[in-house]
Order: sequence, then C-alpha cells, then structure tokens
Amino acid sequence: MPGLAPRRRYRITDVTPNARRPRRTLRVGAADARLPTVQVSGAALTEIGLAIPPQRTLTAAVLLIEAT
Repeated sequence: MPGLAPRRRYRITDVTPNARRPRRTLRVGAADARLPTVQVSGAALTEIGLAIPPQRTLTAAVLLIEAT
C-alpha cells in the first residue's frame, strides 16, 4: 500500500457485510473474544502489506483503513 506515512499508525477494520469474524483468544479478559480490528504502522503496510485469507469465488473482503 504505497503512499502511507511510514511513522503513522493505521487502524484496519474488516467491514465486509455479513462477514464471519475470526475468533482469537486473548490472554487477558474473556477467552475466545472477537477482534475485528488491528493497528499497524504505515511502514509495515507499505513494506509487508496485508495477508487476506482466501475468499470464496465471486466474493470480496472490504477493509476500512484509518489513520490514528
């Protein structure tokens, strides 16, 4: 994702309509909690990008990327 500020943090949220959110276990708090967002630096997004799980045929993932 070229053009992002390397030192700025970005919040990425999956806003795909009717999407099933992955479940992850938190070490603190309730187990099996849902985590629909992640925060990452612009440098990481530019150099590494995002790993998006395989989608079914004729479907798409919609991601909202916001500077924080």
